[in-house]
Amino acid sequence: MMGLNHHKDLDHELETAASIYRTCELAPEIMRVLRCPETGLPLRRAKGGIEAADGTRYPLGPADQPDLRLRAPKRVPVEIIVGEPISEKLAGEYMSRNSPACSEVDWSRVPRPQRITRDQLSYVPRARKPGALALDLGCAGGTLKQVCETAGYIYVGIDHSHPQAPILADAHSLPCADGAFDLVVSVAVLEHLQCPLIALREVYRVLKPGGTFIGTVAFLEPFHQQSYYHHTHLGIIAGLQRAGLVVRRIAPEKSWNGLVSLACMGLFPRIPAALARAITSPIWLLSRMYWRAGRNFDPTATEYLRRLKLAGSFFFVAEKPTVLGAAMEP
Repeated sequence: MMGLNHHKDLDHELETAASIYRTCELAPEIMRVLRCPETGLPLRRAKGGIEAADGTRYPLGPADQPDLRLRAPKRVPVEIIVGEPISEKLAGEYMSRNSPACSEVDWSRVPRPQRITRDQLSYVPRARKPGALALDLGCAGGTLKQVCETAGYIYVGIDHSHPQAPILADAHSLPCADGAFDLVVSVAVLEHLQCPLIALREVYRVLKPGGTFIGTVAFLEPFHQQSYYHHTHLGIIAGLQRAGLVVRRIAPEKSWNGLVSLACMGLFPRIPAALARAITSPIWLLSRMYWRAGRNFDPTATEYLRRLKLAGSFFFVAEKPTVLGAAMEP
């Protein structure tokens, strides 16, 4: 037993010694925009991790990536202007633009990643210049890496806990410089954050003026993976605008209605989406027929309104204004 323990101790010492000399491998363009999430100071490579200008050190994660998560709770002051309601009319104006954008990127050779449609990809703008950075917020193992790189961006992936994420960090305190990114994408992430408004303000901070923010957020999906706040269409509009962003598009995701999401994620967990659609399609068809008949009594009972009320999630596009205080522009 003593010999066995001796070998275990030796292995542990060797592993610890090896970890001291590990260094993260990030492109220089990415290192230049990394900041300490607690002080905002620049970061540099160091043996065994990342170091801030004041000597604050951050370790490497399980895949030798920078672990820039907050080491202790951080106080964030919040100021919100109340008395500026979001009207249904305004929401309707955003969502009436239901045709896909004229895509600036040829996506024909890119396998469609999970959780994003071809129509949604058409809203991803091409990088305006070499070296432009795109942030995948809540990236898991790099879900949208190929999408961002195909559009001409240097990819930066951040996730709070996925072991293969390029950078580990907290969406409420992004370890990035102000105005670092031309594009931020965030698919099915906001519902998992304790304070989504703080995260949205962080997105605003790290976007360049004129930069684009594209993503999705849950609505009628069941509770899952520690989800906190599922958003109505008005909720996500309010959050984006209160963060300072200009909303360009809000729309229910067509192929992911509430019935399908409830079947896949609640009633029959992990069944294929195609099977969930087959199970729920009779009810969906009956609902559509009922609403169509109802228009004889209520002209506002449109198919669009039905989809809005029964959406599993919403897709959104927003921009950081080039002029300060322009977040309420239609």
